[in-house]
Amino acid sequence: MTDTPTSHLVANMKAARGARNWSQRDLVRELNRRGLMMNQTTLSRIENEEREPRVSEASEIASALGTTVEALMSDPEVFESTLEWTKVQGEFRDARQRLQEAADAYEEAARAMLAELPYAPSSINEVTREALDIGARRSCVEVARRQYEKHVTARSGVDTREKDLASDDIVLVMNQLANNGRRGSSASPR
Repeated sequence: MTDTPTSHLVANMKAARGARNWSQRDLVRELNRRGLMMNQTTLSRIENEEREPRVSEASEIASALGTTVEALMSDPEVFESTLEWTKVQGEFRDARQRLQEAADAYEEAARAMLAELPYAPSSINEVTREALDIGARRSCVEVARRQYEKHVTARSGVDTREKDLASDDIVLVMNQLANNGRRGSSASPR
């Protein structure tokens, strides 16, 4: 390897990509998601030093890999010391992105459940309908908060009993029905 900023960038780019367990295809997918339209052939040519990266490409590649252009252009031995941080930072960013996508999917599914619940088959009893209604009205923030509290409880060693949200909802409905003097098993569907 020659000792130039470009050769450092290429070596460090490969190392950072490897630390994240990303293939060239994975990096290209992330670059495209960020708005930098690049194909795998172009990335391969850059990594093989057959093509110099444009400044905008180097900047976006560095950002996608959770680092800076300056760090990518540093001596590869120096860069190695930053790889663990780069990896942890990337994993955090990826987990946050998945969480955001899951929150969107949850809210969409909850809206669909609420829209379809009135048309549920008559074989679904009142307790189950009420539990589904309560569950679908629960925001993803509340679901995430409850899950977070379970993790905190588990880490602290206090009350590590795990409860499923649907089970909590059924217990809540059954208690409401009992308080109203009705029984869930004899109640007719809505």
